[in-house]
Amino acid sequence: MYRSIAFFLLVCLSLSGWGQRIKIIELRDFDQYQEVLKIAQGTDQLLFVILNDQGTTLGKMIDQGIFKEEALNRVLRTTVPCLVKTDNDMGSRLLQAFEIDSLPAFMLFNTDETLLSLAQGHTGSQEMTQLIRQAQENDTLYPKLQQAYINKTLSNEQWRKLIAVYGLNRPFAETQELVLEYLAGLNKEQLLSTANLGIITNYGLSLETRYPRLLLENRERIQRQGLAFDANLFFQESYAYNVNLAILNEDSLLLEKICKVLIPLSPENDPASMAFETKKYFAMETDQFQLYTEAVDHFVAQADTFQDTAEFYYEEAFFIADNFTSSASQKAAQALALTAFDYSVDFRYKMLAGYMAYLLKDYQEARRLVNEAKKTTDMAVNLSKADNLLKLIDKASGKNKETGGLIQYKR
Repeated sequence: MYRSIAFFLLVCLSLSGWGQRIKIIELRDFDQYQEVLKIAQGTDQLLFVILNDQGTTLGKMIDQGIFKEEALNRVLRTTVPCLVKTDNDMGSRLLQAFEIDSLPAFMLFNTDETLLSLAQGHTGSQEMTQLIRQAQENDTLYPKLQQAYINKTLSNEQWRKLIAVYGLNRPFAETQELVLEYLAGLNKEQLLSTANLGIITNYGLSLETRYPRLLLENRERIQRQGLAFDANLFFQESYAYNVNLAILNEDSLLLEKICKVLIPLSPENDPASMAFETKKYFAMETDQFQLYTEAVDHFVAQADTFQDTAEFYYEEAFFIADNFTSSASQKAAQALALTAFDYSVDFRYKMLAGYMAYLLKDYQEARRLVNEAKKTTDMAVNLSKADNLLKLIDKASGKNKETGGLIQYKR
């Protein structure tokens, strides 16, 4: 007990900007946090944690007298206020655990260390007062909601309150599961209502559910209802979520769904171009470069007009050759360069295909392609490039005794 009192006296900071008799405890490490938690448990009070960096927002709030407001002072006295800076171990833990986006962050915890309410950035006196009152209400309500969930007796309003607190404390994926369980019991009218729109825009991002399509297909109806819904922002978030998931799982089926279902619903982007770039990005991130060549073929086939199809294929081939070194990427670059040559005879196209064959150690094919490239030009500089590459092919194919200095293929 003596240790707790001594610690309290050492770290309590009396701040005039906080009104009369309001003191804040600065926490620098986890041991100090445990001491303050014991104080809160002994007095049955909530922990009011202010997480702050070196920014000036909190100082401005104090200077503005936000914490001197009588209503806020009354509810502050029912809590144990603490200050945690982000440059110490305790602060970094809180930042990581609760994915804080803006500082200062104002966090209310009960003595079971459940986060009951959270505000980020500049917060007014009334908002702060409501934040603390909401935490006090949630402290009483949350255990009852958990029990009602177990008993399967939650009303829709109770579902939403449960999700709000659960989402503060659990990872996105776990909260998403709970949300999908709730949404599954709602009809279309309920899903598109004010009460549920915010939940869907936060958690209904996956194309494995019906919700991205539901919201984007009904965006005009939602807007006519006067509901706050940024269709473009929701599309971007759903797009990013699903593309990242597809890449993480190397899921080409989800990629096709993104291109065929989600992208055509984009409020602002050109679907053909966006699908093309999406497939390219997926291929580059997963080394599935066969999808890259298919994307180029599909994009060309869809285009109404193309000024120079051969050069388009060549530019894509050169981009791959210049930025990637896997065998899958080299095969894709070779295929695209050969397609470019099918459209237009050009020394560069065949030479690039030959160089890719050389890197793939297919020396017979490399020699054939380079010799064919020589037949397309009479320029001395081009013939010299071809001869130099043939020398490297000959050297490499001689049981690989020497690899020599690899030439840097240039346009």
